Amino acid sequence: MYRRTVAGKVLDFGTTGFLRFSNLIMYQRQTESWRQEFGGESIVGDMVGTKLEQLNLSIVSWGSSRRTPSSKK
Repeated sequence: MYRRTVAGKVLDFGTTGFLRFSNLIMYQRQTESWRQEFGGESIVGDMVGTKLEQLNLSIVSWGSSRRTPSSKK
């Protein structure tokens, strides 16, 4: 997961439908720059070489997020 603000600008992303080294290639709607999903680095366009700030993310199932310490299954 990445912060979508670069140089004070909030960016919107879409998917190109392309893969690079088995990783999704996203595009920024504002600049039409392309970014590789893994690493968040811009690989095509005006923002080549810039990286998105990576944020921590935990993936948990819906069931485990709804359980309380006192619930039993």
